[in-house]
Amino acid sequence: MIQKVYNILKPLNIPIRYILRPDISGNNKIGISYHFFNESYNLYGDGKGKEFGGVLQVDIFSTVDYTDIVQQVRTLLEQHNFRLADMRDSEEGFEEGGLKYYHKILIFNYIESEVLL
Repeated sequence: MIQKVYNILKPLNIPIRYILRPDISGNNKIGISYHFFNESYNLYGDGKGKEFGGVLQVDIFSTVDYTDIVQQVRTLLEQHNFRLADMRDSEEGFEEGGLKYYHKILIFNYIESEVLL
């Protein structure tokens, strides 16, 4: 699933990292980090797990307006059967190396067998 999400987001042509925040210095003004949590069976039948899934969190870090990238990420993931569950700005921007960063959080639910690639 790690590689599937990477391949889905790769056409955005911005830095993408699994778990770690990407470098958004120099020409890179926007970057994406993603990770999974609450992975388990979502559907049971005959006392056994039938459909495995979980939650995907996509973090968008930026030093500029990230509105377009947020919409593009949302569209790409929804086209591949991820279901948007929540979308929010982090409560505070943060500063590092003299730059102020903005942070958008998108949370998607998924069933692994339904994710298209």
